[in-house]
Amino acid sequence: MLVKQQQRCCGSQQQQWTGHHKSVRQSRGCPFVTKSADGEHATVGDTAPLHDGRLSLRQQLQQFVSPQKYIAAVLQGHKFAWGKANIPPHDAVFVADPATARSWMSSEWTLGIIPAWPPNISALLGPNTVTITQDPQLHARLRQLLNPYFTAEAIQYQMPAIHSKVKGHMAGWASEGSLGVYEAVRLLTFDILVNVSLGLNMSDPELRKYSQVYGEWVDGFMPPAIDLPFFPFGRGMAARRKLQERVRQALVDPRLPADGWVARLRDEFGADSDKAIDNIIQLLFAGHDTTSSAITFLVWQLSKHPEIVTKLRKEHQEVRAMHGNGLTSASLAAMPYTQAVIKETLRTAQPR
Repeated sequence: MLVKQQQRCCGSQQQQWTGHHKSVRQSRGCPFVTKSADGEHATVGDTAPLHDGRLSLRQQLQQFVSPQKYIAAVLQGHKFAWGKANIPPHDAVFVADPATARSWMSSEWTLGIIPAWPPNISALLGPNTVTITQDPQLHARLRQLLNPYFTAEAIQYQMPAIHSKVKGHMAGWASEGSLGVYEAVRLLTFDILVNVSLGLNMSDPELRKYSQVYGEWVDGFMPPAIDLPFFPFGRGMAARRKLQERVRQALVDPRLPADGWVARLRDEFGADSDKAIDNIIQLLFAGHDTTSSAITFLVWQLSKHPEIVTKLRKEHQEVRAMHGNGLTSASLAAMPYTQAVIKETLRTAQPR
């Protein structure tokens, strides 16, 4: 995202442009930022000039072949540096310092820092989303509308439905004998997102169809941002239009849960409002691939460590004997070994 930071300097107002953009699938967890600035001495946070790591056009092509090597070549050991990103190339600040990245992200809409994103990201997510919008009033209202659905109480309310979905998918996996774990897990997490969290009432055939559409949309975040059907971005925009149409149908569906966040967005902005549609599509994006890749890595690790599987099963049997078969906050709290395995998976896998 682009970040506009205003500071008072020697009695006059000085504008500094910095930015921070977490690339999708490309930067391998290393955030880089896009900037718009006049002059060569823009700064990050303080008055320290940035290292100039902008490479030749030929060297820039490496970002699409080996992004990690390209980022390392730009940074050259520095915590952050100017570089070139995407096609067509534009100046960007690459950040390899967690404290700096954390500071920028936690300062959104405060201290004069206003987030923005490259045009292709804005187009794929939607200009009215809580992430993309440049309207501070809309941003604040969206946070008020959405925050209640991310509380521990809200998650606990959804646990029985999530448990039911997981059991259903796992029964299907068992009947197949063998399967591709990642694709199976992606369908599971997509089902939970659209039918439990969002309440969009998708049938099994629709789930498979729109899971594929979702994948085409996510692939569109990969550069270059050229809106033609034979480029990922062009296919991603076409997929977004399909998602928009399906969300419009859901917003007028009488089966839509009246107490859910989709209904709340509809009631706030209207059933045909781009504000409602954009934010529902963004909610599809939040956490889906990260969750799917983490679960896939967990399954892979467990396949190599049967002794851990044995310990997990023992703990689960003890919890079921004490708390029953249902998934509740109490049963989760009674599974410290399971929680440790999950945390170790997140620590070692760094899902993205």
